[in-house]
Amino acid sequence: MFADFRELEDGLSLKADVCVIGAGAAGITIATTLAGTPLSVCLLESGGFVYETATQELYGGQTEGQPWYDAGTRESGGGQIVPELIFSRVRFFGGSTNHWGHGCVPLDDTDFAVRPWVPFSGWPIEETDLEPHYARALALCRAPAADFGRPPSDPLPVDPTKLRYHTGALGTANFGTAYRTELRRADNVKVLLHANLLELQANPDASAVEKATFGTLEGKRGTIYARSFVLCCGGIENARLLLLSNSVVGQGLGNTRDLVGRFFMDHPRGECGRIYRGHLERLAHQALYFAPQIERQEKTLQAFARFVDREVGPIPEGIAAVRKLEAAFAARTRPPDFAELIERVVLDAGDVIRGIYRRETGSDPDPNNYIEFEGQFEQAPNPESRVMLGNEVDRLGQRRTMLDWRFTELDHHTYRCFALTIGAEIARLGLGRLKLPPWLDPNSTEPAQLGGCAHHMGTTRMSDDPSCGVVNRNCRVHGIANLFIGGSSCFPTGGCGFPTLTLVALALRLARYLEQDLARAG
Repeated sequence: MFADFRELEDGLSLKADVCVIGAGAAGITIATTLAGTPLSVCLLESGGFVYETATQELYGGQTEGQPWYDAGTRESGGGQIVPELIFSRVRFFGGSTNHWGHGCVPLDDTDFAVRPWVPFSGWPIEETDLEPHYARALALCRAPAADFGRPPSDPLPVDPTKLRYHTGALGTANFGTAYRTELRRADNVKVLLHANLLELQANPDASAVEKATFGTLEGKRGTIYARSFVLCCGGIENARLLLLSNSVVGQGLGNTRDLVGRFFMDHPRGECGRIYRGHLERLAHQALYFAPQIERQEKTLQAFARFVDREVGPIPEGIAAVRKLEAAFAARTRPPDFAELIERVVLDAGDVIRGIYRRETGSDPDPNNYIEFEGQFEQAPNPESRVMLGNEVDRLGQRRTMLDWRFTELDHHTYRCFALTIGAEIARLGLGRLKLPPWLDPNSTEPAQLGGCAHHMGTTRMSDDPSCGVVNRNCRVHGIANLFIGGSSCFPTGGCGFPTLTLVALALRLARYLEQDLARAG
């Protein structure tokens, strides 16, 4: 069932076996998995069923370090940087699946392994621990089963020791609409809308959470008591809410070792070069990944490339006419507007001559037209890349987020190595000439010209060692018996693909663990 806290009494008090905070992909996955079980479940959601400006603005905050923005938003917004801490996430029922990119790619065994050249790498679980949950995760994302290693129908003959194919599936599910009816009908699940978590309040020795307090923007306050609490509010907000839960432990719950909020990761993404005289028809559908062999050899992170046709400004009419004439001659036909095309070539002789010169000297005949090589990268785990509390407060009186995004030399080494590898393969295959941007020069001090993908990860990372992570292999916060974290904030490393499928699989695994754990406890 659903209820709107704005329409209920102030001072509301609830009880449940499991309290899930945040109705995005992870929270809804856990709630639907526990639907129909003997456990009572309460799912708290900050927003309602539609976008609301006042609620969305609770995500505001400040950034420092590497300029951070969602590369996809900048691309679709004409190059303008918008307040990404607000708009890279969605704060109403369904969470960011209300506007996600639908990419579904599992992690593989190399993602879970310790890589000696990648500091802080390695998961405490293996691929086999998530493998049983990936099929169900695909179904929840409404993505088809896929052979993720298959190449496209027209693969390039790339050197397999350098580059490989790794395809994904497209999920169509908006979790906020796809599973609304199921949750409404579940007798053991209560969804409370417009219920913003204020604090997870622990017992005196902070060994367990006793209750959670929540409220509306209009001033109502409520309390929920539960046997287990699961925080599923995303890679930034999970850390913020733990830091804000500081009435018993001053530095925040789970933060006795100052790890909450550290190791923030995204997938750096952006233009890594321009391909001139390129063959778009051969490159357009290729998604090329670093091969494991070269990652080990060159000691890099993971990376993949896609190729996009770009056109800046109009193509000169004379060059366009030459292209049309060349295509007709190659097909041994005479275009019906032959005379008009010749006239355009003559009238635009200056542009045509410059174009011929550029082509014959190895440049693009039309410098306004090129194929963009876009890279997307794994980010190295870095404790200095972090989410903190800023000094500003939101309408609930809570301190806002301060995000400090930072790269390491391993990140920059990966960008340069991948760009050079892609460029060499494109040249070897006769598919064009890659021109690198100045920031990829090894001697450049210019910061990486990359944005993020709004794939927020790592801020409550998983480790069996409490000195290296916030949660254990079962996503339970170290030292707190009944507090769990759901979502990609638990990822120790994030590969270079989309995190949704894996965070859903991890949430499925957590839901089954909670069901069994609470059943044992009686």
